Amino acid sequence: AGEGDRTVILVMAGSYEERLEVKTPNITLIGEDRENTLIHFYPGVLGEKYEAGGDMDKRCATYIYESAKGFTAENISFANDYDYSTADGKSNKSADAIRVEADNSVFVNVGFESVQDTLYMHSGKQYYYKCEIKGLVDFIYSGEKAQSYFNDCEIIFVYEPTKNSGYVCAPKTDANATYGLTFNNCVITAEEGCT
Repeated sequence: AGEGDRTVILVMAGSYEERLEVKTPNITLIGEDRENTLIHFYPGVLGEKYEAGGDMDKRCATYIYESAKGFTAENISFANDYDYSTADGKSNKSADAIRVEADNSVFVNVGFESVQDTLYMHSGKQYYYKCEIKGLVDFIYSGEKAQSYFNDCEIIFVYEPTKNSGYVCAPKTDANATYGLTFNNCVITAEEGCT
């Protein structure tokens, strides 16, 4: 296979409980449909440093590495299974559904779900189209070198009885960057019970 060849993987409708790590460039995941094709996991079962609030590169349920340049996903959802209401004494309950480092990543009709720190864009240029992003606390956030464009996406505050409000975005865009996180024609909604 040549350097620019793309590998397309069709993911049948289903619930897949696993920690997904993508390190190879030009991988495309295409699910049967966003509502019924779910990749989910709670990394905390792998050990203490993988728990919610732990190391940023370990607490994510799905990890798209920098080496996976050109990654694309369509008609699929990613979630972190951490139960935010767990009385575990954690002050930091960050539990990323996905961490994306790969440049030129594209997400079309993809769902992302967690409560705190749902979608982390570490670096690279990324495009999100008609995606659904659910969370409550800083649930769309980025590193200094991430540049992401959100087009026609729905951003949803989820109801969590142990916490009644939070912020949508927590970008850490470099001051010299042309842009960081850009939202075009997106809507923000909330589940019943959110304040």
